[in-house]
Amino acid sequence: MWNIPPPNGRAHYLADLESKIEIARTSYRFYIAENVFVFEKSKLDWVERELVKEAFLERNFTALQKIIELHAQLRRQVSPQGQDLDALSLLIRFDLELPARDED
Repeated sequence: MWNIPPPNGRAHYLADLESKIEIARTSYRFYIAENVFVFEKSKLDWVERELVKEAFLERNFTALQKIIELHAQLRRQVSPQGQDLDALSLLIRFDLELPARDED
C-alpha cells in the first residue's frame, strides 16, 4: 500500500492502482500530474480511460471491478443522464486478454 504521504496531498498519480481508485472515489479532484488535476466530468472520463487501461496492464481483475463500480458512482453524481461504462464488454475483453479499447 502507499504509505508515504505526498507533499500537500497532491501526488495521487504516484499511488498504486488500488489507492488511485480509493482516492478517485473519495476526493473531489484527482491529481494526474504535478499541479494538474481533474474533477467532475473530466474525472469521470479519466477513470474510464486511464484507470481502466492501468487495470488491464496490471491484469488486476479486482481493481477492474472496483473501477466499474466507481464509474457508476461518479456518473450518478456528475452526469446522471450520461452513458454508463460497458462493464460486460470490459470484463469479456479482460478475460480474453484483449486491450481495454480497440485503439489501445
